[in-house]
Amino acid sequence: MQQPFSSLSSSSLSDASKSNHGIGKETLKIILKKLNQQLHHEFFDSATEIGSLMISSCFNTIVGDVNSRNELIEGISPYNTSWSINKCEFCVDNLANTVLVSFKEKYKASSALSEEAEWLQIFVDLLVVYSRALIGNSEVMRAKQYLSQAVTISSYLLDYLSSKTPDDKKKHYYICDILADACLKNNLEDEAEIHLKSIPKEFRSVKNFMKLGDIYMKKDKSKEAVACYQEVLKMDKYAISAVEKLIKLGLPEDKKKNLTDYYKKEEWLAKLVDVKYYAHNNQHEKLMPSLKYLEKSFPNNVGLQLSLADCYDQLSKYNEALDLFKQCYKMDGYTDLKTSTYATLLQTTGHPLELQTLSQRLLTTNKGSAESWLVMGIYYTSRSTLLAVAGGDENTERNKLSFQHNMEMAIRSVDKALELNSAFVLAYLWKGHLLLMNQQYAKAIMVYKQAKTISKDIRIFQGLVKAYLALPQHFQDALNAARIAQKHYNSKNDYKPHILLGSVYTMKEELHDNAQKEFDLALKICQETDNEFGMEEALLGKVELDIKRQQFDSAIKTLQSQNLKQNTDSIQTKLGQIYLYQQRFEDAFQCFHKALSLNRFNEIARQELLKLEEAPAEEEAEEEYDM
Repeated sequence: MQQPFSSLSSSSLSDASKSNHGIGKETLKIILKKLNQQLHHEFFDSATEIGSLMISSCFNTIVGDVNSRNELIEGISPYNTSWSINKCEFCVDNLANTVLVSFKEKYKASSALSEEAEWLQIFVDLLVVYSRALIGNSEVMRAKQYLSQAVTISSYLLDYLSSKTPDDKKKHYYICDILADACLKNNLEDEAEIHLKSIPKEFRSVKNFMKLGDIYMKKDKSKEAVACYQEVLKMDKYAISAVEKLIKLGLPEDKKKNLTDYYKKEEWLAKLVDVKYYAHNNQHEKLMPSLKYLEKSFPNNVGLQLSLADCYDQLSKYNEALDLFKQCYKMDGYTDLKTSTYATLLQTTGHPLELQTLSQRLLTTNKGSAESWLVMGIYYTSRSTLLAVAGGDENTERNKLSFQHNMEMAIRSVDKALELNSAFVLAYLWKGHLLLMNQQYAKAIMVYKQAKTISKDIRIFQGLVKAYLALPQHFQDALNAARIAQKHYNSKNDYKPHILLGSVYTMKEELHDNAQKEFDLALKICQETDNEFGMEEALLGKVELDIKRQQFDSAIKTLQSQNLKQNTDSIQTKLGQIYLYQQRFEDAFQCFHKALSLNRFNEIARQELLKLEEAPAEEEAEEEYDM
């Protein structure tokens, strides 16, 4: 007659495993090592299948032949009717409860409980390795459920059956860490926070602090997030990602100095912090010297040179930017870093062949990246613009259909880029631009507002102001946005906010004097910094103001000033618009054609030319645009 389990000897689990044809303790330890090797080699399918078998074997060994079945399965789902009623049922949601109650029932009178507890530890280790294999196979929710059971059993082991050595604790907190990861992968930040906080501070790793900081940052708990990122830097001063997070949280200039002082023994690292800080805060004049220092210290580094090219672009030094971008992609024809910035520059400066080559290259090398999809969107935009300009009357309908198709493809491509990277500022800018092109101003405003929560890039404010001004009832919103931009960009070399505010003042006659002051300030800054493109922007702003005042001769005189290059598409477009006001249609026609010959992607010149071509016959010009 079988004895009750309450009086089993210390060898009972070994005996039980033999009677149940289970796998022995030492064999399971060997298999655990093999399973970990499979995880290392990313053989997740194999580890999942074998791990599942080992869990079943270990489970049956621990709970097999228990006579108090009703107590053990209390709370187990009544829907699991397919299992045998003669055994303790295996249910993931109650796995820890079933195993622990069974274990305690068997060994409440055992004198060798800690020795037998090794079976529980093996079971926990199997659950963990199985969960890691599930995560490798993207079965994250399932892994989370098994890990939850592992943590419960591990907590019992730590509290009642271990000597509580640091190694015992580390093993338990390691499971808490993996469980937190699984929760984060399932977007369960609250649960992840609980599991990470259950790890005492002295046992938290750099990764634990980083993940906890990210959770706090997402929940707008800035103080807690800052504390976590500071702990990361104490443990690893090379963790630049923690520096970036601190900067995103609004690190003030004096605190940034504390950081750079922290790195003063390694000046290159201090300069790297400066680069991250000034780039995030769009302080490109300050960014440039730090980038040049790093580029000089680490020559032939593609990443640094691309950042330098981007900085030139932001400072409206387009020729320098184009040359450096081309040089970088000759050095590394496989990277997609900054390709969307380069594509934007190619599109706006009228380099269609280079843009086509870039998009084709990315289709081959980086098809799955957000950068590649945005470049694709820019390419489709350029095609739609070119089609709208090209062809005679016989192709008009076909071109309109092609234009619409390419616009749709452009929007889809940009949306795909945002799907892959929801914090992609340039993708938001392009989506807003496409919506403006389609006269969907309310939608454009929403896109720019969303982008503004991610970045304070001046181009976001420029797009937002443009969208507001397209809707007369939103003039005050446009003015507020321009003033906010000026607060963000308040260094002595920031000319763009003055032009932006001046463009808003231009819309109201009573504010024209204010507009004049803003354009004069912008012009002064550009002259002092020898910024040729910025000077052109400022003078074009003044020209727009003269047009509003109907001072056309003054506007033409400004455009023909020695301060401006006459042979740019922007100048020719603006001259053409003034000639239209003066009803000098032949001169206007020639200017728009010249603008398009300089830049086939000049959208304003294209639209003005189409208006002229649709005008009555006596006002039409006979010259045709040569593609």
